Amino acid sequence: MRIFFYGNCQAKSLHDAYVAHAVPLLGGVAGWAHSAAPLSPAHEAAIAAAEVVVVQAAQFTPRTDISAMIAPGARRIVVPVVGTPFLWPYCGTPHPESQARYGKYHPFTAEHADSWLLRRLRAGDGPEEAVRAYLAHDAARSAKVARRAEMELELLRERERGTGFAAADFVAGRMRGEKLFRTPYHMTLPMARFMALRFLDVLGVPDAVRARLEARMGDDYYIKSELPVHPTVAAAFGLAWAAPVTRYRFYMETLLTAAQFYARFAHCEAYPQVGQAHQAAIRGAADAAAQVDAAFALVPDSPWLCQARATLLLRAGNPGEALAWAQRARDSYPDLWMIQAQIADCLDALGRPAEAAAALRLEIARQPYSLRLYTALASRQERCGAFAEAAESLARAVDIEPGQADIEQWRARMVARAQQETPAAS
Repeated sequence: MRIFFYGNCQAKSLHDAYVAHAVPLLGGVAGWAHSAAPLSPAHEAAIAAAEVVVVQAAQFTPRTDISAMIAPGARRIVVPVVGTPFLWPYCGTPHPESQARYGKYHPFTAEHADSWLLRRLRAGDGPEEAVRAYLAHDAARSAKVARRAEMELELLRERERGTGFAAADFVAGRMRGEKLFRTPYHMTLPMARFMALRFLDVLGVPDAVRARLEARMGDDYYIKSELPVHPTVAAAFGLAWAAPVTRYRFYMETLLTAAQFYARFAHCEAYPQVGQAHQAAIRGAADAAAQVDAAFALVPDSPWLCQARATLLLRAGNPGEALAWAQRARDSYPDLWMIQAQIADCLDALGRPAEAAAALRLEIARQPYSLRLYTALASRQERCGAFAEAAESLARAVDIEPGQADIEQWRARMVARAQQETPAAS
């Protein structure tokens, strides 16, 4: 099947989920274009060739009307744009200096901004004065967020009528106890998975495709940076996941409380060097250590820099120091990508394979469909002489990605070794 998604980041999330979990079973080709950008000739050709075209029911108008491009007889699926902008009533206006200062990094986009603070700054307040005033401001009452929530959820119900989605009820029922959005329109995994599953239901796919996505979808396919909820708004809605001391992820730099984020925003302060240093360490760039040191001077509490330093130390043959830095990264941000796997590498290098295997199991609990984690676990189990356990880990790997001949052969060897180690029954 040839399918094309036309819309914003939410359409892109659906596209990415479809490619990751439906295409492996259904085959076919999936394309995407941003509805706010010009269409290329390749996009136009893909739309014309598509058997299914996915468009959005939104409160904004796409840059290009693609109706005439869709082939006669092609199916059109309408997906509602979903959000909770009432939780961030002053969002929507990017910091005017953000892109000029940081180029493509552009940390304070419309999804990561605050117009109340901007108005105070334009009125002549200094950054510290503006932030103090904002924290004392009753945003919930001033912005009438309770009424706004009622209105926006009703508008969502109108947009999704006849589409086969029921996102408004999902949001209303779960938003207080569970973080469904990082910013007004950037979803977290529970919301993104709900939308992807509903989309598959509307599309009409075999049960195996739906089951695969429901079990394996471990990414929401959005930028992971978060916008803090103002404390008065969080209190008004009784949000269990947003307290004054809650720390929110700021790109690949650090974690910030609401007050710290507002100070960063008021100063238009960001440090792209942190993410660049982290990536330099992962790549093994010649100047990675210098980049990490320089970035640490700017953001000394960054868990990503702790992870980067651990990477460099382990590569340099200092697993003890590497382990300390990796554990520091984990303690600062337990959700840090692959941090338990890195701890396992450090423990393994220290000659502690059983502890390394335990750390890997913790990572597997977070990523239960990662092929390489199971093979890494099997390798450590083999070195410990736990051949039957290694065979079980490799069996899990084969279940995830069938047809891996080398893994199947490795599993057969582990089964044979386990049988050799088992005393014959008397």
